[in-house]
Amino acid sequence: MADDDDALGAFFEAQELADAGDAEEAAKLFAAVAADARDGSVPAWLLRSVALNSLAELHIDRAVAAGFPFAAAGEAARAADDAAAALQRSLRAWPSNAQARMSLALLARDRGQPSTALRHWLAVAALPLDAADARARAASTADEAAATADWGDEWVWAARERCVPLAATHAALLLCALGRHAQARAANSARACAPRRHADASTPPQAVPLLRRLGYTWRLSAAAWDLAACDPRLPPPPPPPASCPARRWLGAVPRAAGEALRRAFHVDSQYWTQTGYGAATAARQYFTFHVDVESLSSGARQPRDLIEALALRLHPLALRAAGGEPIRSAEWWVHSRRSGASDGHQLHYDLEARHFCAVILTLLNLALPHFPDVTLLDLTQERLLETDGTAVHPIVSSVVYLTGNGDPTIVFDQTLDDEHDDVISASAWAAHPIQDSFLTFRGDLLHGVMPAAQGTRPHTGGAGGAGGTQRLTLLIAWYATKTVTSARRHRLGPQAPVPPPTRAQSWPTLLELSGHVATELREAAAGRGAVEVGLPSTESGVNVWERIPRGKSGGAESGATLRAPAALEQHFFQRRPPGRADDVATRLWEEHGVGGTWTEQTRARKRSRA
Repeated sequence: MADDDDALGAFFEAQELADAGDAEEAAKLFAAVAADARDGSVPAWLLRSVALNSLAELHIDRAVAAGFPFAAAGEAARAADDAAAALQRSLRAWPSNAQARMSLALLARDRGQPSTALRHWLAVAALPLDAADARARAASTADEAAATADWGDEWVWAARERCVPLAATHAALLLCALGRHAQARAANSARACAPRRHADASTPPQAVPLLRRLGYTWRLSAAAWDLAACDPRLPPPPPPPASCPARRWLGAVPRAAGEALRRAFHVDSQYWTQTGYGAATAARQYFTFHVDVESLSSGARQPRDLIEALALRLHPLALRAAGGEPIRSAEWWVHSRRSGASDGHQLHYDLEARHFCAVILTLLNLALPHFPDVTLLDLTQERLLETDGTAVHPIVSSVVYLTGNGDPTIVFDQTLDDEHDDVISASAWAAHPIQDSFLTFRGDLLHGVMPAAQGTRPHTGGAGGAGGTQRLTLLIAWYATKTVTSARRHRLGPQAPVPPPTRAQSWPTLLELSGHVATELREAAAGRGAVEVGLPSTESGVNVWERIPRGKSGGAESGATLRAPAALEQHFFQRRPPGRADDVATRLWEEHGVGGTWTEQTRARKRSRA
């Protein structure tokens, strides 16, 4: 290229080609720009670095299209390697390129390299957030030059504004998962739990400075994080007393039924694309499927599909968890996540969805547009919450673990009505995924999925391995009342019926109940064959929440105050004291209570359609 203006023009041309979908030509042009960049209106180091980062994004798109990160070989691996090489070259040209370093961190995380990911996240978190921050910290000459240049705002500081809080939050989550909390851990903090990693309180860096910079004042204690780090291969504790609100059964899903469900909801299943599970983010759609448990359990009708038949099989176990209360209806939904590359699932309360007015959806692990890991939030709204502030919970919440991979579900003996002093030392239980096991817990309890440093090793509970890197769960909420009196069949929604198969929605055929599976489930009725075991839990009197100690200025928390991205507000760390007015409850009421923001948005959408 003749001069810097030609290179800059070629860069913008490559962007237009990429936007138009011509990735191959765009990649060639980005590579040429990187090779020929010269100093001019934009410094050569900056143009080269940004061009290589753009090239890496195209390679990441290739990798995702080939199945990355679930697929780790073939074209997916080659494309990921190409992306990593381009990102490393980008950082050699400009080590402070926040976007490139974030992408490299996420690639490392998705490839099971948490220490590498952490190193990059900490480097991004330490960058000046804006020009004033750079001057205050006497940052690099390149950063100072960027402060006054025409291209500085868009190419340097806008990226920093996005990436620095994101990196700090990712780093804090991973440091906690690794046990680096900045204080010693209480001895014997969890029963029947041997942590797979041991923290050294003197080993920098630690999570606390980052948490303080992010504005948090409370966090889950080391005892709670130890639960997430338990080795699932250890023998389980004995069954708990009848008063325990969290219970687990191994072998609850018969073998053939489990295999059929894993085929139906495999990572490449039509279910995910045809229901718009990932694309639902933009539209804020949410859907579950209704089961009339009363008619099934009474024998008034036979199961229509595989999940109804499984619900009938699990019904006696759910009744035990309900403490003698009847169960008349249920709703189910499924989640698919990557094992060992998750930021967990937001702490939340399950609420009844029979009169679903507003729509809830959360993005987990949405760090960059080319790294989607969309997960629908379990928390649903009920009209009573929006009209008169009444929260109605299922009588029992439950999780069917269809694979033995990934992070544990954590359940706290904490409700929306609990006072601060009651929840500080509330009990907590952790359920690591064990294939074909069944977890139940009282439906009004706080729960979520806590990230472990690399996820758990596959644990099949004797049923054989499946699923590879997919953490696949079937969620069932059980209700003591009829939650649906009539159902619309023209679209997906809360507690909808499973739609009839069509060319656009052919996935229901995946749930057809074959003869041998139906026979197996009938023979396993009344819970026969399921073995109850205990769950790792915190010791009595050990706090599950603790205040984040105040620190001194300087170090990792120096620089501008940050705010964690909404997508990563998992509520493992909080700004308000735990209890009935904590971050979880406040977000619930502000968004979905009377006059809540999402409630009003839904009403506005309804008026616009009128």
